[in-house]
Amino acid sequence: MSAKNDDRALQGVSPHSAGSASNGSKPRILIVDDNADAGNSLGRLLTLLDYQTLVVHDGPSAIREVEQFTPGVVLLDLGMPGMDGLQTAERIRALPTGPSVNLIAVTGWGQERDRQRTEAAGFIAHLTKPVNTDQLEALLKQLLRQPKPA
Repeated sequence: MSAKNDDRALQGVSPHSAGSASNGSKPRILIVDDNADAGNSLGRLLTLLDYQTLVVHDGPSAIREVEQFTPGVVLLDLGMPGMDGLQTAERIRALPTGPSVNLIAVTGWGQERDRQRTEAAGFIAHLTKPVNTDQLEALLKQLLRQPKPA
């Protein structure tokens, strides 16, 4: 990921409160990627970074798990067969808890038009693959970690 993409991922982030670690539990992240190796690898990495993760490989499973797993963040691939990431995001946003979920596109689609489409669909960030893990970790900390009392 280029530095330009890294900077854009953090600009204007307006975090939602769902799934944050305010009660001492690990923040929850749902990873949605039709490429099982990519999704599972990202899940393992985020687990090592002390997040509770769940990996699914299609849009309908993602919609179901937003309701059951109640993640604070959904890392959502766009180029999935059947129901793509934009359609999945639309369905997630229609759920009762959907407006409070932080959607982050994690995709191979990195053109300006793709970024405009994810912004219009309510994604708070657009990261292109391969994702810079330091940048992803900084973004997740900004979104999910509650500040420690002084």
